[in-house]
Amino acid sequence: VIGFGQGVSPIISFAYGAKEHKLASSIRKSTNIIVFIVGACVFIMLLFGASLYSNFFVKSGVVEQMVDGGMMIFAVSFLFSGVNTMTSFYFTSIGKAMESAVISASRGLVVLLICILTLPVFWGMAGVWLVAPVTEGITLIISLSFIYKDGK
Repeated sequence: VIGFGQGVSPIISFAYGAKEHKLASSIRKSTNIIVFIVGACVFIMLLFGASLYSNFFVKSGVVEQMVDGGMMIFAVSFLFSGVNTMTSFYFTSIGKAMESAVISASRGLVVLLICILTLPVFWGMAGVWLVAPVTEGITLIISLSFIYKDGK
């Protein structure tokens, strides 16, 4: 996703700089669809391959069950992470560093730390697995609000 973002950023930046704002937005939309599809593929692979993944590292039935259940929760984060990453790249490309920084800081530090410090307290081990999808979900709301505001 990061490589894809680095590849499409100059194109978005060029289009935006040429006052082709609709084209830049269209490229963002297309890119978000692609990274969402990639995320959905990873999600599906993890759902069906969680036991293979856990067997690769451990041979304990208890740990295998914990990893299998956790991977089902964690895998949801892949549905949102690509869109959040690409949206951050988009805002950087069009010269809106503040929006990009808020998205990056949300998913990589602020919301992440809040989730790390709270979710396990309320939901134990399930809370640990929930950190990534909840962080990405909240960041997605932030990303979509910036996209909506940018479209106005």
